[in-house]
Amino acid sequence: MPKVYLTKEDKREQEINTELQRMAAGHHKELAEVWGISQPGASYRIRHGNITLLDLYKAREIISLDLRKLHYLIGE
Repeated sequence: MPKVYLTKEDKREQEINTELQRMAAGHHKELAEVWGISQPGASYRIRHGNITLLDLYKAREIISLDLRKLHYLIGE
C-alpha cells in the first residue's frame, strides 16, 4: 500500500530522514563517539530524524557529507 502524505512538508521531511538514514548506515558507533552519546542514542536520533545542524557538522567526515548533499538536505 502506498504511503500517503498530508502535506508536501511531511513528504519532504520523510525524504530527508530516509537520506540521512542511508548515509549513516553502518556508522552508528562512530557517530555516537563524535556526538558524545551512546550508540543506541545515536541510532534513535538517526531513526527518528532528531539530527541538528551541529550534529551534521560533527559527522560530516563520517557520513561523507559534501556541499551537494547538504544543499539537497536543506532544500536549496
